[in-house]
Amino acid sequence: MEFHPNRDQPGKNLPEEIRITTHKAPGQPGDRTSRVDVALDKAFGLQMRVDHDGKKVYVTGTSETRQARRDSMREARWSRKSSSTDVVFDLGLNALTNLQSGPGRPDLRTLGSRYVNLGLNFKQRLGGQRSPLYLIFGPEFAFNNYMLEGNSKWVSVPGALGTNITTVVAETNGRQYQKTKLATSTFTVPLMFQLNLHDQHHRTSLRLGAGGFVGYRLNSWTKLKYFENGNTYKDKDYGNYGLNDWQYGLQGVLGYKSVTFFAKYNLNNLFRDGQGPQAQTVSFGVRLLGN
Repeated sequence: MEFHPNRDQPGKNLPEEIRITTHKAPGQPGDRTSRVDVALDKAFGLQMRVDHDGKKVYVTGTSETRQARRDSMREARWSRKSSSTDVVFDLGLNALTNLQSGPGRPDLRTLGSRYVNLGLNFKQRLGGQRSPLYLIFGPEFAFNNYMLEGNSKWVSVPGALGTNITTVVAETNGRQYQKTKLATSTFTVPLMFQLNLHDQHHRTSLRLGAGGFVGYRLNSWTKLKYFENGNTYKDKDYGNYGLNDWQYGLQGVLGYKSVTFFAKYNLNNLFRDGQGPQAQTVSFGVRLLGN
């Protein structure tokens, strides 16, 4: 059986031909068909097959038409989805900037000064259904490590007006440290605008975001790891170490397909005025999970 919709109704961009073919398997009783094939013309490149029970439908076509269907479904999902929630996991390094020279100036071990961040990001589209602009915010927990080079350590010593001062001193009793670091844990809330640009198949290809963050220090401690008299020791000492409780700064992300990089810059000093080295923190690395 054949139909010619475009010839019967010209000007409506209908298929040139629709052909329906029924098949009867040997031994099939009566007039019952075992398969029905429906084929559109080559321009549409679509074939459909229905089994006799009506329960199995097979749709085939050219690679171009299959890709077009996938693109169409992906575009529809993207247009409908105006908000989402992502688990975020960042792994990177810390560095100190704007350090003043002089006694007690920290010299960080680059690969040991790690940054870890885990949180939830809520993503809300701004604008219409096809807008690539999103507002991103949500709770995060960040862990900053400031590991020292050489055989020095972080210490808190009495200062003027009854306050303690955090500084860096060299070990003098002959003990050799394997690790010596200052660490902090912080609750942070980012607020960022992000562009999610798509390729021709409506897959996210480029991500570009910028904004700020504010955070509050939850805890801080120093840790010394050393080997002595045949044993390994790990000394951990908790305290505020003159650190600023509140933190705020700028942050950004840059991603292409499955790879995303991040960077954060603290606008305020790591330590309170007069209670530690003047320095600001820069964190950077790779986003392993998330938007």
